[in-house]
Amino acid sequence: MDGNSTLRVKVEAGDRQVVAHVGLHALGAFADRLDFGGRLSSQIGWAGERAPVHDRGTVLVQAMLMLAGGGESVADIEHLRIQDRLFGPVPSDTTLRRTILAIDPATFGDPDRFVGEVDRLIRDIRASKRLPGVERIWLPGEQSQTRRIERMKNGIPMPEPLLASLNELATELGMAPLG
Repeated sequence: MDGNSTLRVKVEAGDRQVVAHVGLHALGAFADRLDFGGRLSSQIGWAGERAPVHDRGTVLVQAMLMLAGGGESVADIEHLRIQDRLFGPVPSDTTLRRTILAIDPATFGDPDRFVGEVDRLIRDIRASKRLPGVERIWLPGEQSQTRRIERMKNGIPMPEPLLASLNELATELGMAPLG
């Protein structure tokens, strides 16, 4: 498998065929020039009676592109799938999930040392000088996790205009208002 996460394209100015994610394509093309996908592929084996359809290194590079584009979960790989003319065959979220689960952390070194390095990196980030008005430096995923916990506890906030509109409709239909 070739390990490339992008297709070769020529981007021209014009008034037709507007393309989303062209910046991600440039990042992916850079990763391809470095053979990043190929190097990952050589480190992540597969087990089973047949080879995977998608090259695992390519899947991981495309996952990194998805994250760079603002994705927050494996389901967000769909944002690249709709741009197949830029990224070629992009895996499903299920394939991405399987690929991630196939990674043996020991491939990248001693797991205890890795955890120690991540902990050190987190401490360094937290100790960074903040800009004026910045109370906290957030790590990836912390804000969405905090919102999830808060919403599980208190519910999803509803904007006042929407609540008023729904209550008005409920009254018209003879139903109790929401609150």
